[in-house]
Amino acid sequence: MLSLNLSKTKHMVLSPFRIADTGQCDLIVDSEKIERVVEFTYLGLTIDSALKWTNHIQKLKSDVTSASGLFWKISSFIPVKQLSIMYHAFVQSKLKYLIFIWGAASRSRLKPLQTAQNRCLKAVYKRPRLYPTMNLYAEADESTLPINALRELQAASIIHNHLQNPLAHHNQNYERPDHRYSLRNQSSLYVSQPTTEFAKKAFTYYAATAHQRLHPPPPPTTNNHPRQNIINE
Repeated sequence: MLSLNLSKTKHMVLSPFRIADTGQCDLIVDSEKIERVVEFTYLGLTIDSALKWTNHIQKLKSDVTSASGLFWKISSFIPVKQLSIMYHAFVQSKLKYLIFIWGAASRSRLKPLQTAQNRCLKAVYKRPRLYPTMNLYAEADESTLPINALRELQAASIIHNHLQNPLAHHNQNYERPDHRYSLRNQSSLYVSQPTTEFAKKAFTYYAATAHQRLHPPPPPTTNNHPRQNIINE
């Protein structure tokens, strides 16, 4: 039987709106009150009750800024190739972790983190601080992507893995249009259109549309890499 460690158990009321703490949401197990929190870090992801991911993004920004300062100091005597390896090991690995969840934050909250990532990459590739960002990512290796593109690629990869492995355990059902004849878009997914902007951030919609954008039916004369589709957006 699974036992519950009440001393380490917390509960949280999730809502995109501010809820007044009226004391009506108490959770009691075996006559012991479970502590209610508005923020909690679980498996490296800082979750807040409004699902705005502000503190998680702030922590990532602090880590990226620290790494950026280190790269600026050592860039004069370490080659770009080794700096790039260090960037992927210590910076982008943290940015990619569960980005398909916290990456749904608003653009205004993600912008400071994106700026920190850009500065870090300029240190890695030994470019001046005012170097154009578009040129920076065009010159970087294929696996180096901005925040939104990392989220889009990770979400599309999850959908792709689900479609390629029917035995994979997940709770989503991705339908494909049933055509009588073989068509060029035979592998396209059926995606129902959300009615609100908030619903567009749902994984079921965002990931499916990302998969459609990054894996479009290729015309007979072209063969674009998914990264090029992201850069072109």
